Amino acid sequence: MCFSSFCWHVEDHHLYSLNYLHWGDPKIWYGIPGTHASALEAAMRKHLPGLFDEQPGLLHELVTQLSPSVLKSEGVPVYRVVQHSGEFVLTFPRAYHAGFNCGFNCAEAVNVAPIDWLEHGQCAVELYSKQNRKTSLSHDKLLLK
Repeated sequence: MCFSSFCWHVEDHHLYSLNYLHWGDPKIWYGIPGTHASALEAAMRKHLPGLFDEQPGLLHELVTQLSPSVLKSEGVPVYRVVQHSGEFVLTFPRAYHAGFNCGFNCAEAVNVAPIDWLEHGQCAVELYSKQNRKTSLSHDKLLLK
């Protein structure tokens, strides 16, 4: 189906993501623990070097797919879940995830920042600075207000 897949990505600022499937066909999710984010990035660069030469920030564009079996062969732990109607999926900070819809459905997602996210948010700001990537929310404003 057209537009049925979502490519490997982490949420902006390494926020949590809460995803709810209202109705319709299931959604298949693949996830990588945040502790292995660097391993996924290294595997992507290894298997898609030309793409990363052309576009160093490729993983921030939500356009890159790589088979979970390839990632597993590189020692990256990959987990799979099938989400059905009425179920939630929670993604954790810097946890890469990808997947696809098995058919027509209606789902929604929201990013959340519970108190334990603050440390992850700080790491995201430092990483963005190294990558010369702009932030999309102000951590200072979040903390002060």
